[in-house]
Amino acid sequence: MSATTKISILLSLTFCSVAFASAYSQYRLIKQEVINNQTVCTYENARGDIVTRTHKPKKQCAKYVNTDRD
Repeated sequence: MSATTKISILLSLTFCSVAFASAYSQYRLIKQEVINNQTVCTYENARGDIVTRTHKPKKQCAKYVNTDRD
């Protein structure tokens, strides 16, 4: 194999692993409710992990959140 081929294979594997990892850092809103005068947002990622966030009253939950940007 030439050096160019090896580099392109290495880069493609790196990009695939980054895309695979980022799929689990994006969470989708599954439930929004108001508890004790706070908005509680419950999110789930592709793996089934659950994250809960609380906000000020009357604030809407985002449809998606990325945990790798927190």
